[in-house]
Amino acid sequence: MNSSSICVSTLLGHFRAYRQNPVWIAVCSYLLVAIIRKRLNLPLNLYTVVQILSVSLFEKVPMNQMFSLDKLAPKPKRSP
Repeated sequence: MNSSSICVSTLLGHFRAYRQNPVWIAVCSYLLVAIIRKRLNLPLNLYTVVQILSVSLFEKVPMNQMFSLDKLAPKPKRSP
């Protein structure tokens, strides 16, 4: 081993663990969103739940208010 490969392995860790970390993060994120959807009995698909969570990540709003369907439904347009 030369010094550059030692620095890279020290920085990134073992290559196998380096590849598996993003996979485990994605699986855990998917499971958390699925649990939220199931506990709140949301009729929305997982993609929509993730989009709402990403937009309102730092808001201090309870989950049941965040996903209330009257807020999510588009407002009817008024005719002039």
